[in-house]
Amino acid sequence: ILLYLYLVTMTILSIKSKKKKTWYWLFSGLLFAVLNTISTITYTLSNHTVFLGGYSAELLLCLVVAVISILPLFVILLISIAGISIQIRQKKLVNDDINGFAIKRITILKTFVIIILILLATYWGQNCIYEYRNEVEVNRYNTIRKEEISKMVSFINNKYRLNLQIDDCIYYREEDYTRHSDILGNGSTYNIPYIAVFKFGNEKITVVDRKGFMSDNKQLKDLNKIISDYFSEKAGVEFDFVEFGKSYVGSWNGNDNIINTILQTKFNTLITNETISEFIDAVLEESDLSIKFYIKDNDNKETLINDITKNLQYLKNYSNIEIVQVYGYKQNLVINNKKIDFPNEHRNYGNSSNDYYDSYKFGCYYIDADSTDFTYLLTMKLDRGYSSGIGQTINGWTLKTLK
Repeated sequence: ILLYLYLVTMTILSIKSKKKKTWYWLFSGLLFAVLNTISTITYTLSNHTVFLGGYSAELLLCLVVAVISILPLFVILLISIAGISIQIRQKKLVNDDINGFAIKRITILKTFVIIILILLATYWGQNCIYEYRNEVEVNRYNTIRKEEISKMVSFINNKYRLNLQIDDCIYYREEDYTRHSDILGNGSTYNIPYIAVFKFGNEKITVVDRKGFMSDNKQLKDLNKIISDYFSEKAGVEFDFVEFGKSYVGSWNGNDNIINTILQTKFNTLITNETISEFIDAVLEESDLSIKFYIKDNDNKETLINDITKNLQYLKNYSNIEIVQVYGYKQNLVINNKKIDFPNEHRNYGNSSNDYYDSYKFGCYYIDADSTDFTYLLTMKLDRGYSSGIGQTINGWTLKTLK
């Protein structure tokens, strides 16, 4: 603002005084303003790497600042050129120097020396401020990192009676619940907790701290069997896999991943045959719930279906459950493991990292429907916006033969 006031004032004085010396100082000020704007933008871009939606926030911001800063300079320059042109044509420009040419060179030289000194001082000051802030931020990051990893190690060791060490951590990310947007307001609010991955033998354990609620994915593989055994006992048949999802066929990421959501927000204690009922109760409270059961087809198919349709009838009492299906299959049930690949750890993630889309990063196990040989499909008639399809009606279920 002071610089613009100076330029405007010098423009008015130059036009009124009609002296060459005031024009020298005006053009010198314009030169300094342009160089300073360019240097500031260059310095900013060279010291920041924050990205929003794939575009550099600093780049967009600096472009706007450049336009806002340089446009008035061009306006002042045009006014100055017009003013001096008029004075030259009217022969009213006065050389107020004793030795015009020599004094002019001295004035310009002085101006350039002042500009260089000011630019050097600006660079030095900005660099000192940047280095200080960077050192403070690095110290803060390292302190919090050490504290968080230490808490996670204690959590895992107490839960599973392991001997995990802080040095076993191979990945760490800070929490981020802030709004990230560009200068146009486009962006998203992150839902990223503290995340750490530990290497324990041949196993990788992901641990998160979601606003003080610790959880992990160590039991993810074993959990499939525990859940299947729970419902097998309920139905009086042997299920091989139970899959929870959203009725609107959402992806396996974010809030659509039921198991991950429960583990990270509601149930972080050791899951055993004694505690599985509490875990299932939490799952059955989820909205828009879809449950798929998978069972081996055999020669006793009629009795099997009769037991399933009667013993799972209690699920109809949950108004939030919108789809219940049972798939019979031959040969092998193909189970896939979707793992989360984390990027290399770095302090300033911003939006350039490719892992902010999925806010519940435990991975998951799911059935590969394209590679499994299904023979029949049982669908509970719930009348909750999803059709049970066409087929034979059995105890309030629809039976459809697939092969």
